[in-house]
Amino acid sequence: MSEEIADDPNRKTIELIEKCIAMIGEHCTSVRLIAVLPAGKGDSTIYTTGSGDFYSQIGAVKEFVIRQDEFSKIRTREDASDDT
Repeated sequence: MSEEIADDPNRKTIELIEKCIAMIGEHCTSVRLIAVLPAGKGDSTIYTTGSGDFYSQIGAVKEFVIRQDEFSKIRTREDASDDT
């Protein structure tokens, strides 16, 4: 564990995330986890880690974001057409 993580107030959560990634990684070719952790005073920070092929992870995240964006656009149009 790096010194930066050892001093992190979210250390136990990060350790749990790392453990889960290792366990899930045994059954998948690639895993990427993105977590939003508290950073104090109402702030938050993003913690991301993964295992397996990095480019597969990034491709999966990109595909997820694109699908969610398309879904949001479709939903917005449907909501707008319901109003008329």
